Amino acid sequence: MRPRSAPQPVAPPVVRPCQSQDAGAIAALLRELSETAARVRRFLSDCRAAPGVYSNYLAELDGRAAGFLSAVFYETPFHAKGTCLINELVVARGARGRGVGRGLVETVREEARRRGFDEEYVLLGQEFEQ
Repeated sequence: MRPRSAPQPVAPPVVRPCQSQDAGAIAALLRELSETAARVRRFLSDCRAAPGVYSNYLAELDGRAAGFLSAVFYETPFHAKGTCLINELVVARGARGRGVGRGLVETVREEARRRGFDEEYVLLGQEFEQ
């Protein structure tokens, strides 16, 4: 039996706001959820029309798209400080277990705190995988 080697250090993901030119990379991630680049481009365009409501982030590992998160920020009469809803979160199969999801969620949580929002939700759909 060969001795096990020590785990190699893994660089954390780089998480940044999404831009128009990311549509193809995001579509590749979302194809795991059956989305298309055209639909993603329309979505990003719609989000840019309401910048205070939507925030979208792309996580990269080694310069390649590894994860995507979309959040909606809104206020209701019951939560005067505001609510952050994470409504899309996908991590590429090959990037799972490398802190990509955690980095995306922490980034949007920091944004919610900066905005003074006091409530966070994550929407889980049928596409949820173990």
